[in-house]
Amino acid sequence: MVSKIVSNLALASGRWERIVFGISDHTDNANGDPFAGYTGRKKSYVAAPVDNFLDILFQPWKNIINDAAESYLWLFCCGAIINNQDSFSRLKASVVCHQLSAAIAFNAPRFQPSFTAHLLLAFAEHVLIECFPIQKAFPHMLGQSY
Repeated sequence: MVSKIVSNLALASGRWERIVFGISDHTDNANGDPFAGYTGRKKSYVAAPVDNFLDILFQPWKNIINDAAESYLWLFCCGAIINNQDSFSRLKASVVCHQLSAAIAFNAPRFQPSFTAHLLLAFAEHVLIECFPIQKAFPHMLGQSY
């Protein structure tokens, strides 16, 4: 189903200049793995290593990402995904593997996505609308995110 929707998007729109993915999820505090669902009758959480998690999510988008001029990943997750060395290494490798232009994640142990509203609006203004490279725009984005 997802693959068909993404294929239809690609056919209808042609080449996408910029793609922005936003993922909001909980992470396992011990190892930084994002939660992928539930298992069993007791509905226990199941987490997956971040690279496996992103492989599954990005697979249908592969061609669109590869054809896009820029692609960004925003991870609205608790900081364990960054603070755990193995998880962070897997995240960086996955960003490279999926040819994403940049990824933004946060290191707050109890992350609150609502606090990122100003940062996200500044990203839209500076990077998406004004087309500044994210590396140059990021200090200005941070300045507007208080």
